[in-house]
Amino acid sequence: MQYRTTLLTLVGVLWSTIVLSQGEIRIDVVPTKISSDVRMIIPSGQNLVLETYHFFKYNYWIVGVDTLKELDNGMLQSKGFVLNPEVFKIKVSKCDTLINNIRNGALAHSTFSELRAMARKEIGYDNKEFNSGFEIGRPSSNQQITLCNDYFAVVINNWFTDQAEEIKKIKKIKTDRQEWIRSNPDKINRDFIQLFLEDFGSCDIDHQSILDLMINRTDDILLVCKDMEDLEFHAVKLKLYDLSDKLDIDKAIDKIAHSPIKTTRKNKLVSVLKKSRH
Repeated sequence: MQYRTTLLTLVGVLWSTIVLSQGEIRIDVVPTKISSDVRMIIPSGQNLVLETYHFFKYNYWIVGVDTLKELDNGMLQSKGFVLNPEVFKIKVSKCDTLINNIRNGALAHSTFSELRAMARKEIGYDNKEFNSGFEIGRPSSNQQITLCNDYFAVVINNWFTDQAEEIKKIKKIKTDRQEWIRSNPDKINRDFIQLFLEDFGSCDIDHQSILDLMINRTDDILLVCKDMEDLEFHAVKLKLYDLSDKLDIDKAIDKIAHSPIKTTRKNKLVSVLKKSRH
């Protein structure tokens, strides 16, 4: 529905084209097999920039940015192609709400995806502390529509910076914990393991930590897993998939398999660890 509304608005603007100031943006809608691409010629200082947006899964995504050079014959040239500006019949203000919705929306979605990917890699996709504060300072839907792209970029960059710092802080805590686990295996008890299994994430740092626990505190970790509720143990298993090749998975498998602790979850952990190897 959002795509159809935006496209109808573009068509409406096309029929009411007017000549605007030098801050105008010229638009061309290019039909594709599934939806449509929106191409924009945008003034940027002394240059012109071509931005191409593709509508996919209810969002606009920027798929191309090219600098344009105006030729003597009025055509616009970029690397490998020449554009006729007359094809771009829709003319709107650089801060038109329609333009804001497309450009700011694409920037918002790409920034969101980048942060999520960073969090997944560094601290795990399900970190409660990070997820609880993820919306703090995030630009609102109203800002996405009303703010010019230049201003919106500042707002969303500030949000990105704050969230990246939060990821860095959480990663530092995990790194410190990993170092403590490696340095103090004799001080680790079942209470510590219980808390760790409730908190650890699907990331390299915590994967290393849990393998260290499996290797150095094998019986204790099996006893804690034995007493877990089914959903709790299932959550642990999910976080053990896709382990790094650099980790000593085989040693952890051997230690668990030869532990004297009797529990059906021992074989389940061994199975998950074997499947996690690339």
